[in-house]
Amino acid sequence: MKILVAYATRRGDVEGLADLLGADLRYLSHDVAVLPARAVTDLTHYGAVVLGAAVYDGAWHKEAVDFIDKFAHDLDRRPTWLFAARPLTEDNLVELSQPIAEMYQSAARVHAVSTKVFDARTHNPESLYQGPMPYGRRAGDWRDAQAVDRWAHEIAHELYTKLFRDIGLGSVV
Repeated sequence: MKILVAYATRRGDVEGLADLLGADLRYLSHDVAVLPARAVTDLTHYGAVVLGAAVYDGAWHKEAVDFIDKFAHDLDRRPTWLFAARPLTEDNLVELSQPIAEMYQSAARVHAVSTKVFDARTHNPESLYQGPMPYGRRAGDWRDAQAVDRWAHEIAHELYTKLFRDIGLGSVV
């Protein structure tokens, strides 16, 4: 089954998360396409969809909401997961606990399997970290690759369980 990981972002933070998720799902033996949400014109070739979007001023990116509007019927007929990437800066630590209404409304609309909220890369790294970054990490990159990996495993488990049920073999333990 081919999985679409679509993303909506202004600055590229969510693209990085989508790429991490896509790589993890490929490692778990899935065929994955990672594309900007605005570039997707058809879901026919995808058996499952993961849609992620940045949160700006407490709202889920408009392109993700448009994607849901455009493909709601198709998404309701296949396993779908939604995620949000919220900026992690000193300025928004208070609002981080507030839900992203558009994502949760969209999840209910398309009967999403689950949702996830990740912290995205900050664009003001000096406000959070005052020292050299470890080798290989960009300044201000606060994405949690382990959290993405855990979620990829949950998605893969759910897809394998569905496959085994569909072919009459029960479920994955």
